[in-house]
Amino acid sequence: MATGGSTNGVLHLQSIAAELDMDLPPALFNRIGESTPFICGIAPNGPGMMQDLDEAGGITSVMKELEPLLDTGVLTVTGLPLSETLAEARGGDGEIIRSLDNPLAHEGGLMFLEGSLAPEGALVKKSAVPASMHRFRGPARIFATEDEANSTEIFGKASPAVVYVTTTTLARRSRYSLDVLEIPRGSGTGFVWDKSGLIVTNFHVIAGAQRLTVTLQDRSEYDAQVIGIAPEKDLAVLRILEPPEDLVTLPLGDSSELNVGRKVLAIGNPLGQGFSVSAGIISARNRSTRALRWMAASA
Repeated sequence: MATGGSTNGVLHLQSIAAELDMDLPPALFNRIGESTPFICGIAPNGPGMMQDLDEAGGITSVMKELEPLLDTGVLTVTGLPLSETLAEARGGDGEIIRSLDNPLAHEGGLMFLEGSLAPEGALVKKSAVPASMHRFRGPARIFATEDEANSTEIFGKASPAVVYVTTTTLARRSRYSLDVLEIPRGSGTGFVWDKSGLIVTNFHVIAGAQRLTVTLQDRSEYDAQVIGIAPEKDLAVLRILEPPEDLVTLPLGDSSELNVGRKVLAIGNPLGQGFSVSAGIISARNRSTRALRWMAASA
């Protein structure tokens, strides 16, 4: 409760209790949470990381701050009572590990919820939930797994930055005619790089085009021009000639931090009729794309 987690810890405690034929109901955790302040905010519950907690004194220092609330007569794995362990422990640093008088919150970081959506209860890490979400009225979206919810959240945040790129070329009706036709040449997906109107798309989408149009999520269309290409990587950078002020950009990551096996979502608008999303994993790193005919520049 004092550290806001882990929710897995509750499941482990309940499993141990079941093996010992003990009852450890959700209501008990809520009662403990009401009397145990939240004093240590480690991500995702706060700005600190595990290394910060270790440098601030670790769990022993957390327990030192909680000493007035603990039964210090119980034996520890050392064979000594908890009181002797805490006698040599230092208190918190006041920042990563706070005191009972200056907590991050006056109640613990975990809570069991009850209601029609979860008749048997649902465990939530309350300390990681924004205050604006503590009370909510509206339709509920149910997800079978945390990964499913994560994919939906990412799609909702990234799709506004996905654009539809169309290209045309000019041609005469005949060698003897002065009439010029605008002929569709290609189309594909891209994404907004920054607020100045830079768009990343595929080289094969814009190759040979004489006019470029970028369609945003709200269906508004803007003329664009090519400012950079990398044909060997099938990439191109465009610039919207008169970009709107409310462009939504795609947050950029650091490819050096990717690991094989991590989840990847590819969000696109290949036909201009609506967004699509595909899920996969990082199968390899530092692999050249020269052998590929083309690839999609999805978000």
